[in-house]
Amino acid sequence: MNLKEVIYDYFQTNHPSSLVENTDLHDFSMIEQELGFKLHPDLQAYFGSYYFDEIEGILASSTVPATEKWGHWFEFNHEFKLPVTLHGPERDKDLKEQIMRAYQVWTGGYDFGQRFWVGEIFANIGQILLVFNNETGAVEWIDTDYGSFGNLDQDPNGIFTPTLVDLIVALTGSYQQR
Repeated sequence: MNLKEVIYDYFQTNHPSSLVENTDLHDFSMIEQELGFKLHPDLQAYFGSYYFDEIEGILASSTVPATEKWGHWFEFNHEFKLPVTLHGPERDKDLKEQIMRAYQVWTGGYDFGQRFWVGEIFANIGQILLVFNNETGAVEWIDTDYGSFGNLDQDPNGIFTPTLVDLIVALTGSYQQR
């Protein structure tokens, strides 16, 4: 399944009346020119397919891959259920502004590479950012409250799911089980 289909399935299963198809044709070239790099096809689909408020669910921390440096960060911090929220593109707001905000505003001016803020995990240890890595297509987590904000060598971080599709599929099932 592609990302557009997965988003559609999530909303048909959980919130059938809250999804609005984005029928505008989007040319991402001007945004890419300003950014200085091409947007990953999944990021284009995420921002360009539908308007929606949030995709949410709860994932078991055991599903998050361990990292070489931080190990099983969530389990280490006694976080076993992770409430996850992904923010959708807003209707009647400029798409370029939304994408630029997802790229710039959350960083505090630090260079996190080609990462776009797409949501968060609300854990007992605080809010943990979910970012889309434009180079790899993975969804990553960054615990900026624990480390030294803006330094990925000191901020605990790792891959949350290999793709946005994987994350939304997992959230679809978790939402139904609540």
